Amino acid sequence: MKLAVSILPLLLSFLGTVSALDDTNSTAELGQGPYHYSFGINTPFISACSNKTVDINFQWSINGFQYTTTSTFMSPAEESAQKPSIELTYISLNITNPAIGGTALCNTTVDGPIPTSPIIWRCDKWLATDEGTYGTGGRHGPRLSLKLVERNLTLHDGWHCAESRKVSGGSIQYSGRGLVGIEFSQCTGASSITGDWKPGQIYSQRTIGCRADEINVKPYYLLGVYSGDPFFQVIG
Repeated sequence: MKLAVSILPLLLSFLGTVSALDDTNSTAELGQGPYHYSFGINTPFISACSNKTVDINFQWSINGFQYTTTSTFMSPAEESAQKPSIELTYISLNITNPAIGGTALCNTTVDGPIPTSPIIWRCDKWLATDEGTYGTGGRHGPRLSLKLVERNLTLHDGWHCAESRKVSGGSIQYSGRGLVGIEFSQCTGASSITGDWKPGQIYSQRTIGCRADEINVKPYYLLGVYSGDPFFQVIG
């Protein structure tokens, strides 16, 4: 993977000269960008939040991913035609951002059959974040786009890292995007039918669902902004 990275210089007075980066830097190898910085122990950041963000091992973790689709048939004719009166898909997962030490709960319900178009929703706000850090989505956490048929998940995230005034004079805002393919570890199905059924009652229900084990998401895009100017960027 080709990456373009530019890192806050040790001489912070240089920050004022940093200009916005673009895709022309995407051919540079990690650490070879125009503002080269070694990912060593002598980082220019005070906060663990920033240090973890610029670490080449940064990745989100997804746990508890599962979805369940329930189809409800109100008559034998509906079941025979495979046209349920009610069809719902419930999706649930948790996302952890190691930079801010927080976990976001990401649950949503979709009416109708599983769509071929992306399912887009916002997670709940980050829970139990480290001191001096928070998500930049207000009362929301990351934004997700799930293509369940293709088993692809894209996430858009943003977070704030508070820095010592001696180092950066304030705070740094980061934004990142990740894309991952989902491999389900287990899928199950169940069905039920109402005995001595009468019109107006539920005739039958069918439920299918799958779950996935822990999923790690590497960013294909990361941007750090200080005082309105980008100083750190990764493009995959």
